[in-house]
Amino acid sequence: MHKLLARQLKRSKVDESFVQEYADIISRVSDAYELNEREINILERSLFITSNELNERNDLLKNQLNELSDTQQQLEHSISVLNATFDAIGEQVTVLDLKGNVVSANIMAREFFERFNLNAYNYFSQIDTIIKKGNKSADIIAQLKADSKQALSGEFESIDDKHYSYRSLPQLKNGQLIGRVFCIRDISVEKEHEEIIHFQAYHDALTGLANRQLFMDRLEHSLTLARRDDSMTAVLFLDLDNFKRVN
Repeated sequence: MHKLLARQLKRSKVDESFVQEYADIISRVSDAYELNEREINILERSLFITSNELNERNDLLKNQLNELSDTQQQLEHSISVLNATFDAIGEQVTVLDLKGNVVSANIMAREFFERFNLNAYNYFSQIDTIIKKGNKSADIIAQLKADSKQALSGEFESIDDKHYSYRSLPQLKNGQLIGRVFCIRDISVEKEHEEIIHFQAYHDALTGLANRQLFMDRLEHSLTLARRDDSMTAVLFLDLDNFKRVN
């Protein structure tokens, strides 16, 4: 007899004759108690296992969330460093898709377009309006539009008479061209220095007149043309009295 049923009969002060008289019913009730207890044990065991599995999964999810949080923080830090580098690089940097639409641009590139009061949605059309005519702007734009995986470079003069150098690098994914990175640098100061150095190399510092080096360069050029065309070249020499005293 199941112990719980025995306690209930004892608590009810059932005598032995009653137990014997209803032995078959009491046996069936006892079996039901046994079955119920087994089912409860199985259910409790199942709940215990399920609870452990849920706790393990919960711990796993917590670890994964912590890893994702760390990864996100690292990614945000990397993006912050990349953006800071992107803006501090000292050049205009613009990332384009294959149609020339702007995907991303650093602060110098945005300021460049703001200075010309242009929108930068389509880079090819915008840059074409900035390039001073006579700089072969059509060739530059055609070069940029070309489906090329090669690095491109060159120079152009803008409509406000500034000089720029540009580099265009392909953006590849699995070997396929998906866009280009276009970099522009203002070289106006370098151009001015080059012109000054060139002028100083071929002109007298005191008078600003052409010096001997420029004379020899022009003379050699004239003689070359004369030999090619079978023509004559005349050279006139003038002597200035007391020029050293003036100098």
